[in-house]
Amino acid sequence: MITQETQREVRRCVGCRAKLKAPGCLRCLNLGRRGLAQFEPVPIPESLSEKERERLERSMASLLPSRIANALEMAGIHTVHDLLHRTQAELLSLHRIGTDSIKQILRALERLGFDTSKAWQALNRKRKPR
Repeated sequence: MITQETQREVRRCVGCRAKLKAPGCLRCLNLGRRGLAQFEPVPIPESLSEKERERLERSMASLLPSRIANALEMAGIHTVHDLLHRTQAELLSLHRIGTDSIKQILRALERLGFDTSKAWQALNRKRKPR
């Protein structure tokens, strides 16, 4: 789940569809529009079984609290498949997504049967000792 090895995709602004490197579009923010980043959809491979396709096509809104699901929807992440193609850094750059949200996302993916052990290790490494 959410590893650094996944291919990089272009993020586009919801308002003007410009390519983005930062979490928001300054051009749209200056015009008073919502200058939020949105990810391009990733196609699901045809070679998967019907059970796997169902699991990947499942909506994030049915798995997560509405605050997190809405933040993902605004970024163009609608299904489990879309989420699995994102890195933790990309998710953390989204508006209203923090480490607690990432933990809830990982728990939801575990309930679906995905192995999230590497993602948990990466998340715990980033925590600072108190």
